[in-house]
Amino acid sequence: MERLSKDPAGVAEYGVIALLFAGLYALSSWNYLLFHSLTELFSIVIGCSLFVVAWNTRRIVDNHYLPFVGIAYLFISFLDMIHTLAYKGMGVFPHHGADLPTQLWIAARFLESSALLAAPLFIRRRLKAYAALGVFAAMTSLLLYTIFSGVFPDCYVEGKGLTGFKIAGEYFISLILAGSLLSIARYRAAFEPKVFRLIALSIILTVGSELAMTLYVGVYDNSNMVGHAFKILSFYLLYKAVIATGLIEPYTLLFRNLQRREEDLRHANSELEAFTYSVSHDLRGPVSIMEGFARMTLEDFGSKMDGELRKKIEVISDSAGRMGRLIEDLLALSRVDRKEIRMRQMDMGKIARDAWREVKESCPAGEKVRLYIRDLPPATGDGSLIRQVLANLLSNACKFSGNKDIPAIEIGGYRENGRSIFFVKDNGTGFNMKYYDRLFNVFQRLHGKEFEGTGIGLAIVKRIVDRHGGRVWAQSEIDQGATFFFTLPAGQFQVSGSLAGDRGLKSAVTDILN
Repeated sequence: MERLSKDPAGVAEYGVIALLFAGLYALSSWNYLLFHSLTELFSIVIGCSLFVVAWNTRRIVDNHYLPFVGIAYLFISFLDMIHTLAYKGMGVFPHHGADLPTQLWIAARFLESSALLAAPLFIRRRLKAYAALGVFAAMTSLLLYTIFSGVFPDCYVEGKGLTGFKIAGEYFISLILAGSLLSIARYRAAFEPKVFRLIALSIILTVGSELAMTLYVGVYDNSNMVGHAFKILSFYLLYKAVIATGLIEPYTLLFRNLQRREEDLRHANSELEAFTYSVSHDLRGPVSIMEGFARMTLEDFGSKMDGELRKKIEVISDSAGRMGRLIEDLLALSRVDRKEIRMRQMDMGKIARDAWREVKESCPAGEKVRLYIRDLPPATGDGSLIRQVLANLLSNACKFSGNKDIPAIEIGGYRENGRSIFFVKDNGTGFNMKYYDRLFNVFQRLHGKEFEGTGIGLAIVKRIVDRHGGRVWAQSEIDQGATFFFTLPAGQFQVSGSLAGDRGLKSAVTDILN
């Protein structure tokens, strides 16, 4: 039982249980038949409730131990119901004596112990629910047939008490239950600790019930009463494990395996990223050699080659170059996830200027681009990673606006709801918002071969912003340019100023962008 000192509700709960048993004990002294009927009715109701929960949750849990047990208890409850109706004094089966309910008790407990022994098989194996229903229905029908046809051995003889078969059967069932307890203990990690403790204690009390049932002579004896009391407790604990926990704490019971899957998936991603990094790093050397030798071959022997051969060597050189850039981008993507983030107050204006100087040299249209950096709001983050975000966005903006007569790029930002929002806006070719869902995915490109790229730059942007707890999005129209936004944690206010040093350029750039 659970510790009660820290749970006043638990103290009250077990106090009610103690009063209930005191009342049942008094009831058994006054009318044992009523006591027996009430205790069996309790177990029947719980058994049917277990089935209802198991049947309706079987599709949303991966651990099918409890669904299997729940299906089994429907048929166990059915046998218990017939056992209750057949009990001495009920008068439902007048031509049968006390042997019939005793046989039904043994049959029900055999079905129960067998189910608990087999249930651990479905902790990591999917249950075929209808097949389980069929198997338990067949077993129940066979047990009832053997009992009512006289094949089942006698379990109780009037005036003598329990038969050797009945006593041996109780011990055998107890051994099966002990085996089921050892079996579930091997898989205790698959259960919430509370659920495991309740199931284990329920099995132990069921064993106690079986042992008590080996001691009585008359069906109204005290040992019979103790056995039924233990049975009530065992069913109640199973109720706590499956019904109460399943309804009051559904997240921890029903979605435990979902949480474990998420953790495992987070671990199938870290390993994949490490593998990607390793492969990309190992490929970089051979690809660089391939490109280098192709380029040297063209430089040294290009004039002596015929046109067809020269064209093939150029294709090799270009392809190796594209592969090299792809590998570099993959390595950059891997480094984003592996790098430890150091959150600091950032000078966003300086970061923007540094990013542009990095991009301008490699952008063909860099010299003619009109760039304006607005006064930027404060932000907190990892400066090197945020510079990479701006460099990737500026590189795209420069590339896709390079075919304009006056390519223009604007970097700005503002505060909203406690966050700093930044944007990079260009007046380039833009893109079709119909394909927006593909925009930030790896290897997804929305333009043809007229624009170079590997389809990884925006994926890197999103990954970095995600790691800062922000989000990134874009707006665009075809031939009307594009604007990319991202959010960062806010910091103290700062003034950036214009990279061009000409604030009068602001209106001109705005006109061009709009």
